[in-house]
Amino acid sequence: MRVIKLGGSVSKSQELYGWIRAIIDLSNERIVIVPGGGGFADQVRSLQAYWHFNDSVAHEMAILAMQNMAVCYAGLDSALRVATSLEDINNILSQGQVPVWSPTLSWLDQQNVAHSWDVTSDSLSVIIAQALAAKQLILVKSLRVSKEITVAELVEREIADKAFSRYIKNSNFDLTLSHKDDFLLLSDLLVNN
Repeated sequence: MRVIKLGGSVSKSQELYGWIRAIIDLSNERIVIVPGGGGFADQVRSLQAYWHFNDSVAHEMAILAMQNMAVCYAGLDSALRVATSLEDINNILSQGQVPVWSPTLSWLDQQNVAHSWDVTSDSLSVIIAQALAAKQLILVKSLRVSKEITVAELVEREIADKAFSRYIKNSNFDLTLSHKDDFLLLSDLLVNN
């Protein structure tokens, strides 16, 4: 099992569909897509700055943003389906399709996920990868970074969210960073273990 986080920065680029096709074409792999919140989450940040509602409200709205992006991604190809639970994910995979994870507030609350902007889809992709006992998490970013970059540097340079290092520190999967242009290299990115 592998988790690929296609973040919000990829959602408005032509490369998004390249990634989706590359994932679908790897039919022998069990891959789960995690969307970012994209422009929906950006709008939440803007509204919070204007209206000053608390982070718990913003968290709920940001999760709805991810849910909207999951529907959007799944709407791009019939091989993708929205999954709201671990059971959904496994059922979709067993049918030979690709699940796009749409996190629910209740499940995230059960995982004790903080209602804070410190936790974004980066950390949530770690949480779902752990829950699925994935062997690899691939974070697709619009910024090209060195393969030698540390988790601390990812957080410090704001390439990953502030909680990322806390969530990933006890993970048993391989973390791979990829650039949004690298969808043709997907099969080379997969860790064989």
